[in-house]
Amino acid sequence: TIDFSPISIIYHRGVFLVSGVEKHQQDIVIYEIGQLKKIRILDKGYNYEQLSKKIKTELDNRFGVTKNINEEAYDIKIEFASTTGALVSRLFWHHSQHFEKKKGNYLMTMRCGINRELLGWLFQWMYNIRIIEPAILQEYYDKTLDEMIANRKNKNQLVYRNIFEPK
Repeated sequence: TIDFSPISIIYHRGVFLVSGVEKHQQDIVIYEIGQLKKIRILDKGYNYEQLSKKIKTELDNRFGVTKNINEEAYDIKIEFASTTGALVSRLFWHHSQHFEKKKGNYLMTMRCGINRELLGWLFQWMYNIRIIEPAILQEYYDKTLDEMIANRKNKNQLVYRNIFEPK
């Protein structure tokens, strides 16, 4: 059981989530509604406005809702092939996104943390992107690609792994 201060409901990728603060650690947490089984919702004793600002600041630094690898926000630059870039540039992905057309392709810049959701989003575009910066994002991309190739070659039973969680 955790003591939880709920702040907002988020609809993200077809799922309802609730964001809030875990009382003891003051950690920002986001749960899928179905995960909420043994929590105690605090109806008093917390400053909703203050925690709401804290969560907004945190989510502004995330790509989507998953937790970042660290507290740092990175200047991210991604090059998209022309056709993919034309599509991606018309949609909302992050509040800091900016697109510029260069030599027929599109350069996307944004400032946010690095997380599992960002990596999954990058893989969605397959061979139609190039990560320009930062180097740490390139490293996570390559490591994820290596893990996927090894997984395809491995005939053992699949086991859940997350390279973003501490071991």
